[in-house]
Amino acid sequence: MSSKDNDGIWRPVASFDKNEIQWPLSFSLQSPLEGAPRRKWWEHTYYRGPENQSVQILYSTDASNSELIAQQFLNEPVLGFDMEWPWDNIRKVEGKVALIQIACKDKIALFHIALHNGKTTEELIVPSLRRIIESAHIMKTGVAIMSGDFRKLTGEFPLQPRGVFELSHLYNLVTFGSRNLREVNTRLRKLSLIAEDHLGLPLDKGPIRTSNWNLPLDDKQKTYAANDAYASYMLFHCMNAKRLTMSPKLPLPKLAESYLPFRIADIVLTQLEVEADGGKVKVLTAMDFFVPPQPRDDQSSRRANEGNNSTESLTRQRIQQKLDQLRRGHSYRREKAKIISPDELYQRLAKHRDTVAATQGCHPHTIAPDTVLEVLARERPNSFLQIVRIKGLDKSNGIKYGNDWLRIIQGSAKEHHSKHLKPSVSGIPANSHPKDMFQQLQPHPSDQPSKRMRTTEANNSEELVPSVPTASTGLSFQFNETRLDEVPVEKDDGVHHNESHEPALGSPSPLKRKRTECTVPSALELTSVPNPSEVPAPASVDEAAQPESLSFKQKLLRRKLDAYVKSVVCSMSPKPTQPIVSEATLHCLVTTLPRTLDEFHEVPGIEGFFQACQGVKKDLWLTFSTWTRTSGLVPSS
Repeated sequence: MSSKDNDGIWRPVASFDKNEIQWPLSFSLQSPLEGAPRRKWWEHTYYRGPENQSVQILYSTDASNSELIAQQFLNEPVLGFDMEWPWDNIRKVEGKVALIQIACKDKIALFHIALHNGKTTEELIVPSLRRIIESAHIMKTGVAIMSGDFRKLTGEFPLQPRGVFELSHLYNLVTFGSRNLREVNTRLRKLSLIAEDHLGLPLDKGPIRTSNWNLPLDDKQKTYAANDAYASYMLFHCMNAKRLTMSPKLPLPKLAESYLPFRIADIVLTQLEVEADGGKVKVLTAMDFFVPPQPRDDQSSRRANEGNNSTESLTRQRIQQKLDQLRRGHSYRREKAKIISPDELYQRLAKHRDTVAATQGCHPHTIAPDTVLEVLARERPNSFLQIVRIKGLDKSNGIKYGNDWLRIIQGSAKEHHSKHLKPSVSGIPANSHPKDMFQQLQPHPSDQPSKRMRTTEANNSEELVPSVPTASTGLSFQFNETRLDEVPVEKDDGVHHNESHEPALGSPSPLKRKRTECTVPSALELTSVPNPSEVPAPASVDEAAQPESLSFKQKLLRRKLDAYVKSVVCSMSPKPTQPIVSEATLHCLVTTLPRTLDEFHEVPGIEGFFQACQGVKKDLWLTFSTWTRTSGLVPSS
């Protein structure tokens, strides 16, 4: 039986060890029968117990039966939790809480409180269900559970929910904890997305979601409601097991009520609970579990160099032979290649990373882990795309610092190479395709521009000096004879633009300039190193071509977005003092044309615009996706 201590908190007899892997559970996913139709959506009906028993659905429409059902869950230390309420799509008005769902491994309870007799809290929320909601020792797991479900519940009933666990925090920890610590934050994720990533299939979020939940439920509604709660329960155990296999092993995130008062727009680093000496709980973030890398011992570096002497000698011979061939085939003189060991190159890369981290006030590992620097020193990539495709490197960091790393690698391995390559305003090599830049390597507009590196010669040695970063309105790159310094858009005096954006250095005029046709490089050009004989003479900034113009449909879409921004700003009260979306973000929307909600949220700078639209009851994604499909820019699904 359960117990209630002197502090009035209900404690289940069963306990849960959060540091012990408990996956797979006794109720596990069963393979489909031979000849059965292909599964499209995740459902609780796919799970069976050790004796092939199915998961029970306990549906109650009266208070007395709800109390009996709720008592069966009082000994469960972890429960999946969800709620449903009616939503009027025409008037955009939500009704009162109609259904509360809780789930454990073998049963799911559906409390249809909209059909309970009475109006008071005691009549609608039965005592055992209230104990479950307010007990800090029964963990309730779900997505947007604090900002959505319990915000709604406490707005209608005088309850004090405790033990609330947000699955989005655990998802961010497991997904980004080993490669991008800045993403280990409180950003909310879609339950369907989390289920697809960790349970294999997405949840069906069709029209049943907005059906009338005040009436007695049919079978489809029962299945839908049960799926959400049961998925929350299974996802917690699945992701917690994956957390325990991480290195280093990071603690569980804090309970969601620790972040009260909670606002959707507040995105901060996820706080983790660690038990310190004396039983006290110390709150840390994922950043605190990574110490700065120690410099390599000079003696070990010398030993490594001695062990690689034979390999480096062979490499020097091959490079010398290649240079001799180039001299015989071309009229210009090339300087002798300067090769350094991978260990020395690693030291230069690490020194640059530590300098940038100290300047920006962040941890060096958030820029690039040691394993990435080792790959850079060993493989010596010669193109921007090769760098950002390195496993373990965050793409946004590859965009920010890839140019600097290329300069370090090229300056140490082939000093002569930079004298014959066509200069690029952005530093991105000529073999980088613009389509890849927009679709695969989308930077966040809040990211600071990369620190440009300049090489100075002093006493026959190279010194890498970080120069002052320059502001830019967007990506700047060069392919063949085309250069993109800024993201050009048609100005509209009525639209709020980001005043902090400035034209890139070298632009002849901040005004909109005429665009010229550009030649897109072939796939062979994207991967091959330019032949010195085929490299054209450096072009001046004024002669560089502008990005290709938008299509007629894309221009119409851009004008619609500009008008939509105006309508959002007009509906906001008080009026914003800063732009709600930048020109670069709108241009990225028009050029990338995201087809799914997940791709939409990956557009740099879209979150602020998305939250502003939510604040005035506008659905930005629904509007944008409707425009792109009706205009034929993306195929209708």
